[in-house]
Amino acid sequence: MDLMFDRDKYECKWVYTDTTQEKRLKQADNRLGWEVFGDTVSMKNAENFSLVRDLHYYKKEPTTANCDDILFSLINWKNSMSEPITQLSVNKKTVFDSKTQGYPYHLYILAIACLIESRFPQYAVVDGDVSIGQMKKAREWANSILEKPIQLTDRANNEKLLERINKVLEDEYSALEAFMALTMNSKDLAFGNFIREHFSSGVVKAYHLKLFQKYDVNMMGFQDLLETYLNQGYSLEAACDGCVLDENGCGYDPVEFMEALLSLGWDKEDNLCEDALQLAGDNLYSQEPDTIPALFGKIFLKMAGFKQTVKSTLTHEEITSVLYNKFGGLCDVDFVLNQHLPMEEAAAAELGEEGLNPNASKEQAPPDAQEYDIVHAEDLMRWEQNQTLHPKLENSLIKIKAFVESLIKQEHELLDRFHSSSEKERMRWLIKKNNNIYINKRTWDYIEEQINNHHIADRVFAVLSIKAEEQTIHRYCSALLNNLQLLRTYIL
Repeated sequence: MDLMFDRDKYECKWVYTDTTQEKRLKQADNRLGWEVFGDTVSMKNAENFSLVRDLHYYKKEPTTANCDDILFSLINWKNSMSEPITQLSVNKKTVFDSKTQGYPYHLYILAIACLIESRFPQYAVVDGDVSIGQMKKAREWANSILEKPIQLTDRANNEKLLERINKVLEDEYSALEAFMALTMNSKDLAFGNFIREHFSSGVVKAYHLKLFQKYDVNMMGFQDLLETYLNQGYSLEAACDGCVLDENGCGYDPVEFMEALLSLGWDKEDNLCEDALQLAGDNLYSQEPDTIPALFGKIFLKMAGFKQTVKSTLTHEEITSVLYNKFGGLCDVDFVLNQHLPMEEAAAAELGEEGLNPNASKEQAPPDAQEYDIVHAEDLMRWEQNQTLHPKLENSLIKIKAFVESLIKQEHELLDRFHSSSEKERMRWLIKKNNNIYINKRTWDYIEEQINNHHIADRVFAVLSIKAEEQTIHRYCSALLNNLQLLRTYIL
């Protein structure tokens, strides 16, 4: 969906939406290209994306570069990286740098980005708040209309990614560092096995030690790091050695380390807790983009102490045995264990089932929601004649209809002046009344066709007179003005 501006046809600023088409882009020196800021089905919109047909537009002044693989432009600027990586220079140009806010057009923008990367794998890369699951969904949609299918990014394929990295970096430690920073795969046991198979144990140990040394044991993020380490199948004994006991390790206090360790979720059978804590993590294979509320929800859950359960085969007895063996001579292990195990049962007792229910804070659908096709106001945009509406929505539309009819009676003098105006003046009048809603070109075409039909024009006039600033009212009015079937059925 593109946002269109026309100041000539009706001699006023006419803003409407239309299906995206190639056009001359003023911001690109009048080159051919397209712009998108939402989708025409949901009419949800966020920031603007544009793509210029002429690749020369994206060429910057050439600078000295010693690497021609665009992947490394994602990490070579990070100070935390080793010198062989930071010394790499890559010529790059950002093409899409706007935000979709997780709205439906996210999928289509991502599909276009994946298409470009697939066609130019060494010279284009997709980065941002995207997951493998989203990429797969975008790829499926794109491949349904493309003659030549696109492939998933190399960042989702461990073998291909490592092969590309090894072509650029000879140093094993730097290769591991780059691989860990660039992969999009979940860091689970299978991932850990891949790392242990392709890198020497000394390099792997040095890499994780450097990661742990960036944190104090009580810093936010340490427990996430420890959880990821254990999920990859590294031993609890090695974590104890590197974080507490080794002379050149992190030097954490053993009691504080145990408290951090035991505060992780370990109860694999507590499905309720596990479902709730999934919200606090990042599901790399989810096909749905994160909206702003979802991102805030994850942050607040993490701040509240919710975590995903550690995907470890260790039993309570094995964890206890390791801690006694490693720290029994350094501190009172029994005291720490009694304070923290079993953590999940204490949390469940304190919060109750509702407190750990991931749906507790969500807006609940009506109990009879399954009986109707449309149950939320934001879905009215896609309502069709043969679909059923929840009575609550239908009642709201009836109230809007009553308001419209009442307003027409009250404002008969104003409407008389409206009727006596020329067609052009009536269109200009309607355009100027629309201050809150993006209306698509299809609806405006219908209004233009019916501008001499007082019954229809008056009711469009009345709907546009509604102060649609509040979110719910805005959703109803936006749906009425962009879904002609809805408008004809409930207003006209």
